Amino acid sequence: MLLSSLLLTLPLFLFAQQEQMTIACGGGESKEVATDEGVFECSGGAVVTYVNMRIESDWMKYNPQTKELTAGDKVHFQRGTEDLRGGNLSLNTETKSGTILNATGQLEGWYLIAGESQRMVDGKWYFKKPRATACAGECPTWHFTWREATVTPGENFTGRGMALRFRNVPVFYFPKVSVPTTSKERSSGFLIPSLAGSTTKGRSIRESFYWVLGRSYDLTLTGELYTKQGITGTIDFRGLPSDRTSIDVNTLFAPGRDTNGQDKTKEVGGYRTHVRTVSNFGDGWRGVVNADITSGFEFRQIYEQAFNVISSPIEQSVGFLTRNGSYWSTNFLYGRTGIFYQEAPGTMLRKFPAADLQFATNDIGGRIPVYLSVEGGVAGVSRRDSEISTPPLMQRLDIHPSIEIPLLRSSLLTWSHQFGVRETVYSHSLNPDVDQKALSRGVFDYTMRIVGPQLEKTFGSWRHLVEPTIKYRYVTGVNDFRETIIVDETDLIASTNEVEYGITNRFFSNREFLTLRIAQKMFFDPNFGGALVAGRRNTLEPLMDVTGFAFSDGEPRRFSPIVSTVRIATTPSTSTDIQVDYDTKREEFRAAGILGNMNRGLFNGSVGYFFNKRSEIQAPSNQLRALVSYGSSTSPGLSAGVSFSYDILHQLFQGATSQVSYNADCYGLGFEVSKYALGARREFGWRASLSLKNLGFVGTLRPQERIF
Repeated sequence: MLLSSLLLTLPLFLFAQQEQMTIACGGGESKEVATDEGVFECSGGAVVTYVNMRIESDWMKYNPQTKELTAGDKVHFQRGTEDLRGGNLSLNTETKSGTILNATGQLEGWYLIAGESQRMVDGKWYFKKPRATACAGECPTWHFTWREATVTPGENFTGRGMALRFRNVPVFYFPKVSVPTTSKERSSGFLIPSLAGSTTKGRSIRESFYWVLGRSYDLTLTGELYTKQGITGTIDFRGLPSDRTSIDVNTLFAPGRDTNGQDKTKEVGGYRTHVRTVSNFGDGWRGVVNADITSGFEFRQIYEQAFNVISSPIEQSVGFLTRNGSYWSTNFLYGRTGIFYQEAPGTMLRKFPAADLQFATNDIGGRIPVYLSVEGGVAGVSRRDSEISTPPLMQRLDIHPSIEIPLLRSSLLTWSHQFGVRETVYSHSLNPDVDQKALSRGVFDYTMRIVGPQLEKTFGSWRHLVEPTIKYRYVTGVNDFRETIIVDETDLIASTNEVEYGITNRFFSNREFLTLRIAQKMFFDPNFGGALVAGRRNTLEPLMDVTGFAFSDGEPRRFSPIVSTVRIATTPSTSTDIQVDYDTKREEFRAAGILGNMNRGLFNGSVGYFFNKRSEIQAPSNQLRALVSYGSSTSPGLSAGVSFSYDILHQLFQGATSQVSYNADCYGLGFEVSKYALGARREFGWRASLSLKNLGFVGTLRPQERIF
């Protein structure tokens, strides 16, 4: 029978499997023939649907007795994530096994081209000389080629003789390899090796093994061999024990090796471990651990990459368990701060165990505005440096209630008073060595603040606001400051009788675009209750809140430096902050700092300049730092950035880093060149990275180390 422009659907019921097959024939000269053997044939176009399979072809032949289906000359096979086109097809509908010649299409999210493909009874696919990529299009940027490969749906691609080609140029070759499918989130195995170079550590090759420990845990073991330095290793552990908890542990280590002092960098071994854990326990409880443990400052200078980590001698670790309620905040704390020095022993401060309790500010006055707040806690503290070494668990009890009374609050003037008492009890004191002798400090603290009166005048489209401020503070009771063992800010409280006065000028148009403030402190007690120590840098709480630059060398003084600060924000995308300190005692500009930022579209820039004049308590410094970048590590196209730190005093580039990256739809490239001349780190080096869609990141330039 000839069928012209007619579609005929024949349902076939396969009672053995209780499943239905539908064969549709139609179009042009197509016809349906039922032979004596029961074979169904279609020409001129056919569509077969069976369970979750769909097959389109120019012609089709099906034998219900043998369950064999053949089709050609153009075939389109679909089943779930299996979407292949090819020439002739041969398929057993009962076992769902068969072959497709010259197959192309998608399988488990990968684009495939293969001369011959075979679907096995167990659902696996076998390919001869296939080519696979995660990139769409006829000319993919990168692809894999195998001699032969097997695809296990939901698991991986495995095969022999695999080559990674970039722009059809072979980059890597692997005798045997396994690549996860897109429906499988993670798979254990070796990652693609990467290369890097350094003038001090030599050329390096890096290889990693990714190990899936379960549904919620994985481990990455990395080894890197330097031609001059030797072997280093990295261990990265990640875990998600629950939807409320995450664990991330990273360890870098190097055994070092002895070269009889010919190259100091080769002798340095050690380790660095970073631990970060976040957990929400429910009922308002939250716990965080953010800890860094380093064997030594020299190890960190040689092996770390970020300039701030290399240059900073401070190592901090903190862990806390907290619950914030409507009225109370409960905190359990672990704190550890290490300060390293190049030659002298470092300083180690520890606070554990510690429990803090805070009562939020609440109105207790009714019609009269009176606000009460309470804070306090108990802690075990310790300190170790070149001069003292305390027991590992000294006790400290601290309680600090305070009352604030805002007598006047208006747009013209505000006037408030704050009264507080503080009792701090120590189990040990310093006199002159660490002695198990209790030390008790009963402190009274009074503060008065006056802001205003505000004077304002409008000049056309902009207005000028003048705002004077006066802050008087009186603290008494800290008579034994030199006997206090300093661990944290609680121990830095000193007796003071001072007044801080300043004036602020604000300029507005549609926003505040210019702010100028001049402030200074006058100390009625220039000795701070006898807390000052001559000839050394003094760190006291009254000296730290007027400026960030140290200025006290232990000599009594009536006045702090005059601190001038300027903030310029002429546009929403730019800002500049300037601070200049003028020391009236020495009659000189003592310190200055400038910090500017610009963010406009994909362009970002920042510059910082910091100056400190030589004094008895510190060496001079004259530092310039800058960062300019375009784009971001996640934006498509080209991105680039450069950062540097320049020591103007010694005319030396302490560190400079240049990075460039290119992100396309299915791959990303990154390259970095860096130079360091800082402490033990004197090198020129390069690193590179490659990220491939559906595979992840490989290389020595990690995403978290991008400067843009």
